[in-house]
Amino acid sequence: MVSIDVDVIISAGVQESDGNFFENFTALSWRQENKRLRATNEVAVHVSCYQYNLRRVYINLLQQTKARIKTGTHMH
Repeated sequence: MVSIDVDVIISAGVQESDGNFFENFTALSWRQENKRLRATNEVAVHVSCYQYNLRRVYINLLQQTKARIKTGTHMH
């Protein structure tokens, strides 16, 4: 005896009759969410790089100031 899963048959028929609308709609929302997450990640990377560079400039300025104070020269 062959077992037939009626839910699978009905689901397949619905998907065919609506042109896979809901499957495509879900895929679209997933793509949009992935795009949003990638954009958010890119912004976070840029902010992190900016903060790192700013920190490096600040440390460099402090080191130069300390060195000039030790040697007694003035910054111009």
